[in-house]
Amino acid sequence: MAASSAPPAGPAATAAMEKIGTVISTMEGPSTDSFSFVIDRAEGAVPVRKDEFVSVEFEDGRVIARVEAVRKTNRYFARAESVREYGKETEIASLFPIDSWEFLVADARVLGVFQNGPADLPVARPTFPVSPGSSVRKMESGKLGRFLGFEDGGINIGEVEHHKLACRLKASRLFQKHLAILAMSGAGKSHLTRVLIEELLDRKREQGRLGIVVIDIHGEYASFSDPGPYKARTAVFDCSEFQIAVPDLSGRELAGFMPHLTAPQRRALDAAVRGLKREMREKGNTYDIKDVIASVETDEDLAKKRPVRDGLIAQLEDLEFTRLFSAKSVPPLQGLVLPGTATIFDLNRMTNPHAKQILISYLTRRLFDMRQRGAVCPYVEIVEEAHNFAPQTEKSSNALARGILEKIAREGRKFCASLVIISQRPVNLNTTILSQCNTHIIMRVTNPNDLDNIGKGSEGITAETLRSITTLRVGEAFIVGEAVNHPVPVRIRDRRSPKPRHSATLEESAREFEDASGRRREDASEFV
Repeated sequence: MAASSAPPAGPAATAAMEKIGTVISTMEGPSTDSFSFVIDRAEGAVPVRKDEFVSVEFEDGRVIARVEAVRKTNRYFARAESVREYGKETEIASLFPIDSWEFLVADARVLGVFQNGPADLPVARPTFPVSPGSSVRKMESGKLGRFLGFEDGGINIGEVEHHKLACRLKASRLFQKHLAILAMSGAGKSHLTRVLIEELLDRKREQGRLGIVVIDIHGEYASFSDPGPYKARTAVFDCSEFQIAVPDLSGRELAGFMPHLTAPQRRALDAAVRGLKREMREKGNTYDIKDVIASVETDEDLAKKRPVRDGLIAQLEDLEFTRLFSAKSVPPLQGLVLPGTATIFDLNRMTNPHAKQILISYLTRRLFDMRQRGAVCPYVEIVEEAHNFAPQTEKSSNALARGILEKIAREGRKFCASLVIISQRPVNLNTTILSQCNTHIIMRVTNPNDLDNIGKGSEGITAETLRSITTLRVGEAFIVGEAVNHPVPVRIRDRRSPKPRHSATLEESAREFEDASGRRREDASEFV
């Protein structure tokens, strides 16, 4: 038997469906795209806010719209000459019913139509406008959640603005086609990312648990391993101690970390690596980057080509200087990414930019290769400060990780390897990667160039929504794209994980430094 499309009975349903306004006729509409309505100002009436979802019953079903602007109008103040003339009087209100002439008018953007019939009918696009005089009602939470594409048990990142409705996003829609988090510094990107990690760690086995890989540039997520609900499911690795096993690399892979090599130098490097691998198979010994350099130095054929040899040695010594290369991997990547666990690579103590590029390129490529072979579980890789590692305009020598990040952005969904790209400068981010992130969570952005880039690259975002982004408060966001059926304004929920280790304010940091300096001086004085 088909389910009824009528609103549920009861006090809660009646309150949810309470009338909040009446559609009016204007020069622009009502149309299939938008309509305006005068807001009910009666005592006890439900207030109407910008970005709120409303509904209007009409012939084909129920139109769902979002309020894009709320404005006031007053006939008395519409005529400048009247205001000037009667403004000379001391008691204007005694001459005109000014308060009665003031109205609140809301402009709403039509999003879709719930058709009359069974409750599981798909939402249709609007093909006919609502009529002036129609009642406008606040959208009840249950149907709003269905309309926006939420899922019971989904990723809960917060509450829909102006509605007591949890924003529960379907994991496959949010992550499988990649996610971009875009915001200026201080808007709440890291807090949102912590919430996403918490939700992934809290998933049950029957929901499908993913591995979580975090490229943590500033050590903001290492506190997940502190005493608390996520300690047992978190592993943090200090990347200043990370080691890449040289015997695991082919000559071509090693050359990938040295983009300035010439063709003859690449051939010489490949020959040296093949010789060391052959010796390792025959004698059972291993080798590191110093052995590769020694092999190049003692090559008799290269002795006749000193420019080739000396240039290759210089670049190999640059790799040695990063201290990333040794005879074995630390930590071993096999078994590092597990379902329902977070593996956090903390780069906070690394100061060499080239070493960071090498590390992120290596980690991302190896994990994706292992995922393609089924050696690791489906995973989400979270990349902080992505514009520094996948820039749009930098030369490849300064963006070693860009190539593999582009590859995962294009092909990762086939292998259930997902990216979460986080950036405070979307205008500098590689456009291929950004365009493949089919869901964007946008927090406060004020830079005009970044706003223009977001407007061109985010699906379903309107000019009015784009203007709203500049006024968002810390912790507020718009979700647009694949994860939701329509743009959703949301307030990010509070975190459950321990406080970030590097979250002290400027004043607190200054006091801590002086206290520590004082203690050191006292200790030195006592020692003397």
